[in-house]
Amino acid sequence: METSDKSVFKAQFNELVKPYMVLYVGSLFFVTVIGIVLLPFWFLGVGQWWSRLYYDKLECELTETAIRFKKGILVQVEKTIPLENIQDVTIVEGQLLKYFQLCIVKYE
Repeated sequence: METSDKSVFKAQFNELVKPYMVLYVGSLFFVTVIGIVLLPFWFLGVGQWWSRLYYDKLECELTETAIRFKKGILVQVEKTIPLENIQDVTIVEGQLLKYFQLCIVKYE
């Protein structure tokens, strides 16, 4: 992204993302044999620590020409999508997401 790009809007994420991530990953652990062994560690502290760290690394910024999104702990991913390339914006709301009053926004 060019340094001359002026930020128009910087997103603020809902704090409920953290407990959502703990439950979501915990449910993924529950359906795997190895994950069942890890469930107590996940729910007794590792999940809260991981979700807090992940939440702190989330960034989304709208500039005059693009949307920039950053996420990740061990592997950090940064995506910059030029506004002229966006063809579709999809909002996903599953049952667990609705419970936490969250949604996922996807850009294509």
